[in-house]
Amino acid sequence: MSNKFNNTRILIMQQRGWALRIGQYIAKRFQDDGAVIGAVTLKKTTDKFIREQQEVDYVYIENHDRIMEFPAQYLGDDDFSLEEICREYDVNSIWPFVQSLRNHVKSYQDKYYYGFKQNIDDDNIVLFLKAIHKLCVDVFEKFKPDVIITPNFVSYVHIALYHYAKKRGVKMLGVTDSKVKGIDVFVESYFDSGGPFIDRINELNAGEKSENHERAAKYIDKLKEEIQAPGLIKTRYKKVSPRELVQLSRRMLSSFIRQKNRLQGFGSSIDALSPAIHWRDYWKSRAYTQAANSFDYYDFEKTGQYAFMPLQFQPEANIDVFSPRYNNQIETARQIAMSLPGDMTLVVKDHPAMLGYRSPEYLEKVARTPNVKLIDYRIPAGRVLANAKMLIAPTGTIFFEAAVLKLPSILLGDIGTVRLLPNVVLHSDFSTLDGKIVDVLKTKMDEQDYNRKLNNYVAAAYDVGFDINWIGIWERGEKGNMDDLYKLFYSYVENYVQR
Repeated sequence: MSNKFNNTRILIMQQRGWALRIGQYIAKRFQDDGAVIGAVTLKKTTDKFIREQQEVDYVYIENHDRIMEFPAQYLGDDDFSLEEICREYDVNSIWPFVQSLRNHVKSYQDKYYYGFKQNIDDDNIVLFLKAIHKLCVDVFEKFKPDVIITPNFVSYVHIALYHYAKKRGVKMLGVTDSKVKGIDVFVESYFDSGGPFIDRINELNAGEKSENHERAAKYIDKLKEEIQAPGLIKTRYKKVSPRELVQLSRRMLSSFIRQKNRLQGFGSSIDALSPAIHWRDYWKSRAYTQAANSFDYYDFEKTGQYAFMPLQFQPEANIDVFSPRYNNQIETARQIAMSLPGDMTLVVKDHPAMLGYRSPEYLEKVARTPNVKLIDYRIPAGRVLANAKMLIAPTGTIFFEAAVLKLPSILLGDIGTVRLLPNVVLHSDFSTLDGKIVDVLKTKMDEQDYNRKLNNYVAAAYDVGFDINWIGIWERGEKGNMDDLYKLFYSYVENYVQR
């Protein structure tokens, strides 16, 4: 063991499959280099693995799911007011963050794919918020972290720990995609701000030079060609096969015998499906896919002047963490459509990855919203962007594609990486959105400055980002250079500790 980190105390959010494929590895490597390791675990089976493994001596372990299941038991005699919690986190309200609690504010038991009705009542939600605050207090009193590592910022516990740590001068490090294909970057908050990527963009915009400017220019030119390429997204639908039914039967039997990740009081969830819910999900997915493929979409060729709003995958961090005030996407589309000037209409297209998840009733509600035109999800987003007057959306990688096409865009949410794109204007007030749209459409672009800033964005990603198949290793167990992966975390923590 080296003493490089000299008992630096590192708390790792050991969550789900990431903990098994990446988190445990970097915990061991940090320990070998002299760090003291603690963990907050997410998912019961992951917690069991972390507690039973022998490679890492975790001096602190607490399970998020146990707290979620029994918040009153975890709180014990402790209590906190929401006012006190808001004061500790330096926020005015805690309730926007509650939208990230998909198992509390949505119900998987009621409907596939999630019913948009509250699953847990307010009293028990408040109890959970208090319990998570106690977790924050305990982490800092019992473990005293110098730095916190998380694979991402996707839920309330991440947000709460971030705010609590920030007030105490402790960094929380996560990873997000840079929007440049294959390149991921470190960020230091749940709204993708702070960190070396953001710093590097600002340095380049201030006049520093990058060795990757030429590479960035080539990437932008190539991506522009790809975005504008003709073609349709392929339809995914297969006939029912005996093999699929056998696999379904096995999943149903397994869920009948084992319910290791079931949370008492929450009903079925993605991690703990009953046999009946397995059966429901399979047939609903097929029915939703067929309905989406046969839906009577508006004829895209008949659209005149339009703004574009792509629907986001939901529930998902992109919309529920970054943009909670806009996560009622039907209402967001309605508000945008009411704000469009003159003959402009709002074109809406579903996220292709939602095929089989979005109900036909949802699509019908979007399609029957005044001044909204729901078009076929199979039409490539690049084709829609190419003819749009502007992009208006709460979040999404699509802002980068719009930047490559020099399409003016209004960001309703607050994503640190997206805000630095040269085509993006941040605006969060629906009551004045109509005026902002007119202003943006009238604003003339300084092409030289625009091209410089777009190139700087891509060059910054190449300068400080990493291409190590992060998602492939995490989600699919694919191969990757784990030593290089650890070196990235090592370098960041080393630099942070030295500061």
